[in-house]
Amino acid sequence: MKIIRKKGVIKNLLNLPAPVKKKLFGLRDFEGAYITATLVGKKKKVLNVGCLWGRENFFLTSLGKEVINLDLGKQKVPNLVIGDISKRTPFKDNEFDAIVMGEIIEHVFEDVRALEEIRRILKDDGCLVLTVPYFDDNPSYHVRMHSKRTIKRLLENCGFRVQEEVTRGGLISLSKLFVLPSLILKYLNKPLRVRYLMFLSELDYILGNKKPFLFKFSKSYGGYFLCTKGKNKDFVGVNTKSFIKRPNSLKD
Repeated sequence: MKIIRKKGVIKNLLNLPAPVKKKLFGLRDFEGAYITATLVGKKKKVLNVGCLWGRENFFLTSLGKEVINLDLGKQKVPNLVIGDISKRTPFKDNEFDAIVMGEIIEHVFEDVRALEEIRRILKDDGCLVLTVPYFDDNPSYHVRMHSKRTIKRLLENCGFRVQEEVTRGGLISLSKLFVLPSLILKYLNKPLRVRYLMFLSELDYILGNKKPFLFKFSKSYGGYFLCTKGKNKDFVGVNTKSFIKRPNSLKD
């Protein structure tokens, strides 16, 4: 497992504040942070867009990353910048090695503008790690509903290439089954508890790379995307080619 091998990571996670550990050490949140961190890889300076209670912030800083958080309002996380990713942010061009956007894009009406801003402040050799639920328009704060295909098309339109795609919806769907062993390990062996959560998360990461059909039936169905900069795909051209007939093809 990539993250387990990093020296001091388990110790750092166990030294997090108790309220953070209470949330982070549930399988759903732990897996989200773990897979996101796996996709971020060795990138050092990270912008975390939409920090919630700080899940990605605390996990990534435990790995030794330099994390800056961007959110619409005040949050109890360090290095917080108040701002809107769909507007001009105070960051410089090509400032970040990686940008994390977890479960945010479906909340944004101006999603193209947001991805254009991300592209501006991301280094040319940087990466965007984006996660999104599929076919979920129930919450009032979801203003877009995506499938695997539509989110990839949106990313391509905005100048990103998808390098890796991990489907979500495996063991995370059965998270209640893993609560009792986690709680037992909490009192018996705390480092082993973290290794247990890492093992389950790594297993879901492996399964998600295989894109199994049964994941579609999960309430947690969605995707993780690792993206790099590329050329904008010409979807105007795609539509023109698909729907505008050539004059010599028209019948009398």
